[in-house]
Amino acid sequence: MSKEAPAIPWKRWLGPLPGRGEARAISWLALAAGVILCVLSLIRGFAGERFMGRTLGGDYAEFYVAGTILNHFEPYRVYDLSLQSQLYQQSVPDAPADQAFAVAHTPFLLYFFRPLAQLPYLWSYCLWLALSLAIYCGTLRLLWTTAGIPASSTRTATLLALSWAPFLMETWIGGQVSILAFAALTLALWFESRGQPFLAGLALAFLSYKVTLLLIPAFLLLAGKRWRMLSGAAAGAAGLGMISFLLVGAKGMHAWFNTLLFYKGLTGMAEPALRRHKYVDLPAFLQMLAGHGGGWTRIAGLTLAGALLVWLAMAWKKSAGSAKTDPLLWAATIPFLLTLNAYLPIYETILLVVAAALLADAVPKRYPAYSETLTGWLVLLYLVPWITQAFAELIRFQLFTPVLVAFGLWTLWLARSAETAALAMNPAQELSVE
Repeated sequence: MSKEAPAIPWKRWLGPLPGRGEARAISWLALAAGVILCVLSLIRGFAGERFMGRTLGGDYAEFYVAGTILNHFEPYRVYDLSLQSQLYQQSVPDAPADQAFAVAHTPFLLYFFRPLAQLPYLWSYCLWLALSLAIYCGTLRLLWTTAGIPASSTRTATLLALSWAPFLMETWIGGQVSILAFAALTLALWFESRGQPFLAGLALAFLSYKVTLLLIPAFLLLAGKRWRMLSGAAAGAAGLGMISFLLVGAKGMHAWFNTLLFYKGLTGMAEPALRRHKYVDLPAFLQMLAGHGGGWTRIAGLTLAGALLVWLAMAWKKSAGSAKTDPLLWAATIPFLLTLNAYLPIYETILLVVAAALLADAVPKRYPAYSETLTGWLVLLYLVPWITQAFAELIRFQLFTPVLVAFGLWTLWLARSAETAALAMNPAQELSVE
């Protein structure tokens, strides 16, 4: 791979990229805005009123309601839509009468919210704000260690990660659980970096709380012949599935499966109940762009997603002889895990923080000529989520999706170039076995 990076023409119009000082200033401003909005929503919520037209806690209500059902009703009823709606109206202050949701997460995850549901909703949400922030900050520290981020850069990196819209607004204030996927993926990479692939697979299995998140990594582990990690993921997923069965029984598992089918039906509708402007996956992007959910959009989506997934799988297959997965390959996988998925809202994109950390360490060391290009990508990925939902609502174009695909392609190009260089230096590597 050439050591010389191509010129960046847009610098003539946009000027120099922001440095560490500018990054910290922007982060503090975003954090201040987020905290002020959170405090105001709490004040209005405790007064029994909505803030800016939204109920306090956002999506946290569905997890609170699930915990309440598990505390007071038969476990299989956790997926009972009518009971969910009834408890939602009773528990959440000033809940809109025409608003409903369907809990679709696996049973083992929902049981985590039983203790939280013992509290009144408002106090439960406050406790979840503290817990989710603690989990995120703890995982960030583990990620910086895993990725090899120097201590001099961790403060800036932490500020950027905390102030990023998909975490600050969508996950933290919005009451979502995507921090758990973030923690599971980070822990998996930490175990793999220490030569414990089976434990890495066990950690990765926790992604099965939202089944679609585990399918693509499992397929890529198979393509890359990562047998020990794949066996760990399979064992972990099977164990969590058995736990779920023991918790809610056959009736509960059947109800959960029907809920997944219900969501599948919603994603294919022309005017679904789902807020499509919040989704970044390719199917949602194409359906929003075309204005309908069938016909050529499904064919185009499946064709494009299939081609990208095959190219990604070929990169994993080519790396099969290595003892550990190249961080560049993991970084390339994450954007495609998001865009090639089904039903993937913007809050799940906090997984990109993992990709950014891996690239921030690997690119300056291995391809220093591309460090400035990486900085440009990171600036774009930081800024776009702040405007993309409004953009999607106004002109039916989800800007974040093509940015993610392009970022994934660029990162995959780096990863495949690195593999080619490694094989050129050591042709026998291709014959080695993990």
